[in-house]
Amino acid sequence: MVDRNVLEDGFPDGIFTVGESLQIDFCSDSAASLVGYAPAELVGSPFARLMCDRVPVRVRDDGTSEPLPELVAALAEADARSVGASDSIRGVGPIRHKSGVAIEVGWLVLGIVSRAGGPRIVVSLHRLEESIRFADPKSEDSNADRVHQIIFDNAPVGIIHFDERGVITACNDLFVTIIGSTRNHLVGLDTRTLPSPDIVHCIDEALDGRRASYVGDYKSATADKTTPVAIDFAPIFTQDGRSAGGVGLIRDITEHRNAERMLARAERMASLGTLAAGMVHEIQNPLAFTVTSLEVASRILDAVSAGRPLDGEQLTLARTALQSAREGALRVSNIARDLKTFARADDEKRSEIDVEAALETALKLVRPQLRGRARLERRYEPIARVFANEHRLVQLFVNLLVNSVEAIEDARKDDNKISVATRLTNDGRVEITIEDTGKGIAQADLAHVFEPFWTNKPSGMGLGLAICHGIVASLGGEIFHETPTDTNGASRRGTRMSIVLPAASERAPEVMQPKTSRPAPPPPADSENARSEPKAGIESDPELSRRGRILVIDDEERLATTIRMALSPSHDVEIATSGRAGLERLSSGDYDVVLCDLFLPDLAGPDIFEKVAAERPEVAKRFVFLTGGAFTDRARSFLQRVSNARLEKPFDLGALEALIAERVASNARSRPTRDRP
Repeated sequence: MVDRNVLEDGFPDGIFTVGESLQIDFCSDSAASLVGYAPAELVGSPFARLMCDRVPVRVRDDGTSEPLPELVAALAEADARSVGASDSIRGVGPIRHKSGVAIEVGWLVLGIVSRAGGPRIVVSLHRLEESIRFADPKSEDSNADRVHQIIFDNAPVGIIHFDERGVITACNDLFVTIIGSTRNHLVGLDTRTLPSPDIVHCIDEALDGRRASYVGDYKSATADKTTPVAIDFAPIFTQDGRSAGGVGLIRDITEHRNAERMLARAERMASLGTLAAGMVHEIQNPLAFTVTSLEVASRILDAVSAGRPLDGEQLTLARTALQSAREGALRVSNIARDLKTFARADDEKRSEIDVEAALETALKLVRPQLRGRARLERRYEPIARVFANEHRLVQLFVNLLVNSVEAIEDARKDDNKISVATRLTNDGRVEITIEDTGKGIAQADLAHVFEPFWTNKPSGMGLGLAICHGIVASLGGEIFHETPTDTNGASRRGTRMSIVLPAASERAPEVMQPKTSRPAPPPPADSENARSEPKAGIESDPELSRRGRILVIDDEERLATTIRMALSPSHDVEIATSGRAGLERLSSGDYDVVLCDLFLPDLAGPDIFEKVAAERPEVAKRFVFLTGGAFTDRARSFLQRVSNARLEKPFDLGALEALIAERVASNARSRPTRDRP
């Protein structure tokens, strides 16, 4: 055997010895480290595992080179005796790293005979010197070269130089720091054997004389590190125009990417703030009938506790009330779930997503803003799933839908429309379009809509569409904006945003069927919630006990039904679940109190009030507005202008009963004596 200590002491470069069977029987620590192995992993294995497809070359004195097939033959195909009979072989060529990349090294191969008489091949590998050579200090160009060296070493970006083969011949310290490897592993590395096809493509572009760039994660092949980077590649030419390799400028964009994530999260929170006022109304409706229903059931139980018999009608009423309360709690739970889907920040997790379900979540979030301003039209065709992050996809759709709503300037719902459509393109991708009949995008602004921090709104960060563009781009898709046209090709009012995303798989698309889910159990009762007791004096005062005629106008049918259920023992209650239906009843009916929701999808509460005030001003005074929050300028202005009573949802049933009793009594007192019952 070869004496290990002698080899390590006498040969500071990497040393392998290869036996007659062409297997490695010794390797020094430096040799094993060069190719990314431990010595024990290599001893006993064929040396051919370290050979690359490209053949090492011998460089002549005149600078030309010739291939060294005999070196390949000696190390992979022939036997050790053939080398032992020849002169030493010197050359330059690649050796395969454990990661699969090729590293350019200098070769010295010679044959020896061991003390036992057996042939051996000794392979000595030396690392390449950097190819940036500097002139003799005595030459005229030495100062300029030293300046170039200083710039190269101290540049604020990482720099690599690679030759016409794509082999790294020089790099500065910052490049080594960014990649997280060592200069010994980087200088000589054949970049065209890197595991990143995108970077290899950029190298090929530079070697073909074109500029190229790459932005993304770089996983070092020779170090266990992944770094987000931006690299610009440029070619280098000789005086006669031949390609002489290229340079790469690399920047670590970790902080930039973190800043983008922070801005994206800030934009999402800003969008969430825009949605919040509307969602208050969505939450207050189910809370209102939940609280009222629980109060009805509580009163029935109080009556039973007091010893009153429970008849079938009361039992049915109690069951209905509890069922309404349960549905209201589930509604609030679903709203909270949708908000959580939008607001969550785990942006990296991706899976196969149902696009239609994501659209429906977004539509539920923007429904308060949409209701009363435009009609919604859905056109869903069978589509495939997409591979995406659910929360980011919902954010994409919410941003686009909010833009569409805000582009609609007037409140004539019948004249405005927002259309949402999905389809499968001819090449198997998924297309989603969101179209509105709003004011559209000015011609001068078309080139800027996706630019960060650009906005044509009086308020806003200008990040909404830029983030939409980033989300779509990260999914490998495209986003376009255009002005809609009619069947004759004439431009129409509004904007159409189209998103095209790759399907999650090559499988045939499945029709997205409506999904059913088991409802969550009702929330536990809160023992600390105080029950509302009947207001003192209502039953004892004949005027306050007068039976009245009540009209409830609310598109939340469950709330309207619950109010009727609660008030029916004392009053005659009618309900209308749309603004127009309520207006029709008011045109002929006489009501003591009109409980009217402020926001209705077809005709808003203020519109109903103004029409009634113009025709029957005495009835307009009897309006009591139900509101879950005035989140539009018009609603706030209206409530400031009129003096009518209003009840915030969820309201206390006792307070509602007291208010109605007082209004019914007041209305009775204001009538002429002959009109009183």
